Amino acid sequence: MAVCPAGAIWKDDQGIVRVKADRCMGCKYCYQACPYGVPTYNEVSMDKCDACRSAGLREDEDPYCVQACKFGALEFGPLDELQAKIDGAAIPIAEANNPSCLVLGPGR
Repeated sequence: MAVCPAGAIWKDDQGIVRVKADRCMGCKYCYQACPYGVPTYNEVSMDKCDACRSAGLREDEDPYCVQACKFGALEFGPLDELQAKIDGAAIPIAEANNPSCLVLGPGR
């Protein structure tokens, strides 16, 4: 977010990093800075997963990937609630970036 000269990237109240397409100037600095390689360019602006908020899902609805996963491998929600469900057996990824996701540890 800090490298965006247009201020087009922000983290919403749920911790979801989002892109304001109308402010993005397509410099791709965010892609270069992202430790996950997540943002992509879509001919208009940078784009990334926004937990289906731009598709009209409400904040209390799980993203479509979570809804569609037949195996229950994906969960979505506040980090503290997710950690509580799994007794702290998750590993925060890229801790310095104040992550909004967790990866389950071995054996879970």
